[in-house]
Amino acid sequence: IEISPGDYLKRAMEAEDLYVRNKLEYSESAYAAGVYFDLCFHRYSKNNGLKKLEPYFKAVWGRAVRTGTVAYFLGEKVQGITPKTAMMAGMLAHAGKLHLAAWFESQKYAEFEEKMDKQDIPVLGRMMLERDMFGVAQEDVGAHTLRYFDIFKSLAPAVANFREPYNLRGADPANHALAVTVHLADAMARTWKVPPDEKDPIFSEWSYPGLGALKIRRSTLIEVLKRAMTLK
Repeated sequence: IEISPGDYLKRAMEAEDLYVRNKLEYSESAYAAGVYFDLCFHRYSKNNGLKKLEPYFKAVWGRAVRTGTVAYFLGEKVQGITPKTAMMAGMLAHAGKLHLAAWFESQKYAEFEEKMDKQDIPVLGRMMLERDMFGVAQEDVGAHTLRYFDIFKSLAPAVANFREPYNLRGADPANHALAVTVHLADAMARTWKVPPDEKDPIFSEWSYPGLGALKIRRSTLIEVLKRAMTLK
């Protein structure tokens, strides 16, 4: 039996390649996070009825890579977390979307997500609408699945609360900082636009009441996004 790694580990190899090619550290961790997505792609591709979700799955993967990369560079600036942890948490914060799209295919979760993007619904509003319409939110499912993997289970608290970092404030300072970092990385990856200066309105889209805990200047955020967007 001839097995091509590229057929089963496409995203893992793509993530590893990106980090090796740009001489970033922790390419093996990017590979590991990619394997999670490959597992989901492979598992759900067995169901012919889910073929129509392929474009959505690819879009989720692209967003996950962008979020992970921004989180990696933010992790270099935030005290108490590492680029490795931030990158994996950033990528895997989107893992739950794949499961919900597959489980609620008839209820059109993927279309719901695209509609929320077009309408520019605020983060917390999206989360509440998800839970109201589907009974669960992406981070609930994604964080739950991470607990089954030794390499990822320590990320579960931050992933479970990345849209509500305040849940961890005080009780879990380390994961609070990680959750806020992922929250910010996700917002920056969503807009994927470098502000021309520190007064640009885009900063209001990245804002979060607890963002001050990271102690990051706006000029640093511009630098971080520039670095993420120039990776080859």
